[in-house]
Amino acid sequence: MKKVTLNPYKETINRIRSFSKSNGDYCPCVPEQNEGTRCPCKKFRETKECCCGLYIIKEKGGDDEEWK
Repeated sequence: MKKVTLNPYKETINRIRSFSKSNGDYCPCVPEQNEGTRCPCKKFRETKECCCGLYIIKEKGGDDEEWK
């Protein structure tokens, strides 16, 4: 089973959110600023792939959990 969650590293979360807040909540990895690049960006909403690493896919299988 796959689940989208925040990156487990607080330092990474804080760095990305700080930059995002300073540029109007737009994705820090995309130079354009439009509705499609407002965090969470359109690419993430459609594909569940986060360019900047704020969100990750967590896979759970049995007793083991892996970060992808």
